[in-house]
Amino acid sequence: MKKMMKKRMLGRLNSLFKLAQGKEVEMETFEDRLTFQKTIYLLHSLGIEGLPKQSWYVKGPYSFNLATSGFMIWEAKERPTKEIPECEAEKIAPLREAFAPEMEDFDKIELLVSAVYVFKEEKIMDIENAAKWIMGKKPWYKPGETRQMLQKVLEKRRLFGF
Repeated sequence: MKKMMKKRMLGRLNSLFKLAQGKEVEMETFEDRLTFQKTIYLLHSLGIEGLPKQSWYVKGPYSFNLATSGFMIWEAKERPTKEIPECEAEKIAPLREAFAPEMEDFDKIELLVSAVYVFKEEKIMDIENAAKWIMGKKPWYKPGETRQMLQKVLEKRRLFGF
């Protein structure tokens, strides 16, 4: 029974990731692993339930259990899949529409997720303080690009429920 539930969860994660990113889960490189973690965080932020909880780590929201699941999906001979309910697919389409370039770029997805996180989890709703928070955690981002991403996320905040 537990094995069947795990297979369903892996299929769900794989299918959600594929719907959001338009590609299969890959875990070969650090960039692949970060993209998997960040994409699942974005899906959770959209209100898609039943996804592993993530906590802030060095590069943003992270879950060891989610990383393990990603490797299980990637290493499976036959990639597990599960049909995604239409109500969830309808939440993902606007995310892709609004943030496709950011989701397809390793550096930008990290900044996008950090912006969502600071608004949604830290509840810092003004751009200047949110930018300070992000740059305190991620000093490699330039102030202008950080503020620009924060502004874009703030404009689309209804997607994320804040």
